[in-house]
Amino acid sequence: MKRWKVIIVFMVIMMGIVCAYPQIKKKSELENNRKKTIEEIELTSKLIKDTQAKSKESTHELNLVNHKIKMQNALIKNIEEEIEFVDKQINENNNRISEIENNQEKIKRNYARSIYMTYKNRQKENLLLYVLASENMNQAYKRFRYMQIINLYRRRQINMLKELKGNLDEENRILEERKKEKIELQNQNQRQKDILAKEKGKKKVLVSSLQKKERELRKELEKKKQIARELEREIERIIQEERRKSAKGNIYATLTKEDKLISDEFGKNYGRLPWPTMQGIIVGKFGEQDHPTIKGIKIRNDGIYIATIKNAEVRSIFKGVVTKVFTIPGANYTVIIRHGNFYTLYHNLNNVRVSAGREVDTKEVIGLVSNDPERNESILHFQVWKETERNDPELWLSR
Repeated sequence: MKRWKVIIVFMVIMMGIVCAYPQIKKKSELENNRKKTIEEIELTSKLIKDTQAKSKESTHELNLVNHKIKMQNALIKNIEEEIEFVDKQINENNNRISEIENNQEKIKRNYARSIYMTYKNRQKENLLLYVLASENMNQAYKRFRYMQIINLYRRRQINMLKELKGNLDEENRILEERKKEKIELQNQNQRQKDILAKEKGKKKVLVSSLQKKERELRKELEKKKQIARELEREIERIIQEERRKSAKGNIYATLTKEDKLISDEFGKNYGRLPWPTMQGIIVGKFGEQDHPTIKGIKIRNDGIYIATIKNAEVRSIFKGVVTKVFTIPGANYTVIIRHGNFYTLYHNLNNVRVSAGREVDTKEVIGLVSNDPERNESILHFQVWKETERNDPELWLSR
């Protein structure tokens, strides 16, 4: 029976170790998410500051502020998840401490009982006299073994008590760390909520100011639509040209074995492709969205808009062949790269380093994002097409 108690205590300790692994993993994930979110908030703050240095009250600034508010909310949610996780760990620590203390009490009672029994039979303490008083050799051996077992049992109980005390001390130390961690997270959470309230206040002022510039904003929107139509016509013309080569009416059928392999590899990397810029924030989503300030106006994007730092390098997200490099008046350079029957488009570039027909590797630099000197903003327009089908680039890129 005593042996089973030892085994149970050991199992409790081992279960604590086994259960700790997924907890450590989740804790690490939450901390990494918090770190990435903070980095993105810091980059957004820098881009807002750069934009405000040259001009005020632009839709780009509003997009950045909206993104910062979104990330602040994500950070608060992440911290709250961390607090909830730490609370769970504190409860588990308390449960383990209670279990250890219960086992300690049981062992102490058993140990006290053994001491009491020895005291009652103190005439047996002298092992030599006790053994010599035996009636025969068999009884002497049994008495000798009895005293050995009693002493061994006591030593084991003492060792178990020492081990449990060590475990209890460690659990109490971890518990104190968890409590301190929770207090720090709660303080962080309050700070982030204060920042969020300020950002919402800034947004309100910015929206109010932009609404007074509706005519200017409509003019800016029309220019963007014109550029978007030009880009759409150009890439559709290239794709239709490729499709005409195939009797089946699709590009994939005309590809070489090597190009089919590239196309298949591209498709397999859904959600894992590298970003076209080392740093960047999506300030314009794919598809149709409401205009941030003009009511009743919709904006349609065939790709995404990525705000980044000045002179940021633009990289090909996958190996392929440059199909075309061209310019639209007043809109800088555009590069289209073919990856089998997939196409990627990179618009608003300068210092382009590739030309049509050139093979490029994954992450190879093809140019720099052009900076608008009047607004001090650097925005890459990025698209992904599968033949004539527009794709949401954000879903193709690694998270």
